[in-house]
Order: sequence, then C-alpha cells, then structure tokens
Amino acid sequence: MGLGSSVALGLAFCSGSGGRALSITIPLVGQRTWVVGCGYAPVSSESSAIRQAFYDEVSTSVGCANSQTVVSFFLDANASPGIGVRSKDRPHGAPHSFGPYGLRHVNGAGQEFREFLQAQRLASAASFFRARGNSYAT
Repeated sequence: MGLGSSVALGLAFCSGSGGRALSITIPLVGQRTWVVGCGYAPVSSESSAIRQAFYDEVSTSVGCANSQTVVSFFLDANASPGIGVRSKDRPHGAPHSFGPYGLRHVNGAGQEFREFLQAQRLASAASFFRARGNSYAT
C-alpha cells in the first residue's frame, strides 16, 4: 500500500525525535482509534535522564490516549521490572500494570518502566502469561 493510499485511509504516523519509537494511528468505527507502535529503550546502564527522554518520546507516540483509544505498543524496555500479583491478591485500586509471571528482580530501569506504565495506564502483556521453560522476556 503506497503513502497515497494511507493518507486516503486517514492513517497518521508518528516518529519520536530520538528515533527509538514509532507509531501509527488507525481510525476505527465512530470516534475510536487504534494506536500501534514499537520502541527500543536505552539500556539499563544509561542515565535516568536518557531513559526518561525515551519514555517521553513513547508518550508522544502514544498520543492522547483516552477511553476511545486502543493502544498496542510493542516495547523492548531493556529493564528488569519484576512482577505484579494475581488479580485475587491485588488490593482494590492497585495498578494493573504487571501480571504474576516473569522474573522477580527489579532494577532502576525496571522501576522507571513500571512507573511509566502506571502513569500511562498501560500494562505489560507478557507478564500475564506463563512462559515455557521459565524463560521470560521484558
């Protein structure tokens, strides 16, 4: 499909200024939209300021998500974010950003990733499913 066809469909592309995030907004029926994106975070040894600039870039790529927006963002966080808890064990009102599966270790980059997901009201889908052979990805 050429760019001309994309414009005719009303698609909007967004590439962050840091070059680590890219997204596309697809109009759906009614007022709904679907934001599909991908990103590659700086490694965990980078400074917090550099990682925060990346998360700002991802926020821009996601755009103004609201109740009419479906967000699917595929992200290599380069972090150890730990795990969440099972739904039945989660206190009322606690964030739903992480499920019970994955590695328990949390590093600084992982904590920043957790905070980003919670602020954006997003979740790490991989953490809600058990991986075969105890191999987990972040």
